[in-house]
Formats: sequence, structure tokens, C-alpha cells
Amino acid sequence: MMSITARLVALGTLLVNLVAHGAEPPVSPQTLGAADAMIDFCSTADASRADQYRTHAGLFANGASDDQLAEVRSKPEYKSAYDAATGSLQQMAKDEAMGTCKKLLQRTP
Repeated sequence: MMSITARLVALGTLLVNLVAHGAEPPVSPQTLGAADAMIDFCSTADASRADQYRTHAGLFANGASDDQLAEVRSKPEYKSAYDAATGSLQQMAKDEAMGTCKKLLQRTP
């Protein structure tokens, strides 16, 4: 079984790769849920850079309209992914979590 840290590093890597290479629209509920959880977590944990994290939120929308995003966010799969990612991030050591957050900011919105 993967440790929480290993799962979060894998999640962070997946999200960064999705941003770097682009996912095909529409965005999946699992991807958007995990991305939103990471952005929300990082915005709270590193409040001085909250605006920068929020700017990066659009990277994961992959061109989806606000209506499409609202539809994806209404799905149970979105909530499950959001809750799982939030729980995992909260269990990480602060320095590990901040490292994951800083990787997000290395991408250009």
C-alpha cells in the first residue's frame, strides 16, 4: 500500500503533468476535484500566495466553460476526489505539503 506522502506526490505529479501536457476537455470530475482540493489547501496553507494559487485554478479547467465546470463539480466523483485529496493533504507533514504547493506555482497560468 502506498503511503500518504507517496500518493500525494503522485497526485501532485499527475496534476503538474496534466497542466504541462494538457488534458482533453472536458475535465474529469476526479482531476478537477483533486486540483480544486490542492488549490484550496495551498491557498489556506500559504495564504500570502493565495491569489497566485487561485490564478492557477484555470489551468485545470482545460478550456471548459463555467457551466461545464459547474456540472463536473456537481458529480459525486468530484466530491469523492476532492475529499480524498483534501484528507491526504491534511495528513502530510507541512514541509512536504508546501513542497507540493510550490510545484504548482512553478507552472505558468
